[in-house]
Amino acid sequence: GVAEAPVPSEPSGGVGSVVGVPGPVFHLARRDGYEPSDVDAFIDRLEALPDTPEGRRAAWELAEGIHFHLARRDGYEPSDVDRFVDAVIKSWRQDGPGPA
Repeated sequence: GVAEAPVPSEPSGGVGSVVGVPGPVFHLARRDGYEPSDVDAFIDRLEALPDTPEGRRAAWELAEGIHFHLARRDGYEPSDVDRFVDAVIKSWRQDGPGPA
């Protein structure tokens, strides 16, 4: 998963490659950030998937349907998280056609 939340405006600890996508780095938002526990749980699920066509398809399906709650404080910067989710989707699409 992602490391303990850092002091505001410093990036979070990254993780290794997730189904063909470089590990994410999320900054803390000044306000209206995504709930870190939601984002971390999503990344944990992605990390558990194999880097295979089947794993990438599962990652695509997870990423397509993901929604995060907003944190009262110390949430992850939504634009950082959204870029990562988009990269997961794009990575899968480059490997083959989208789900039927």
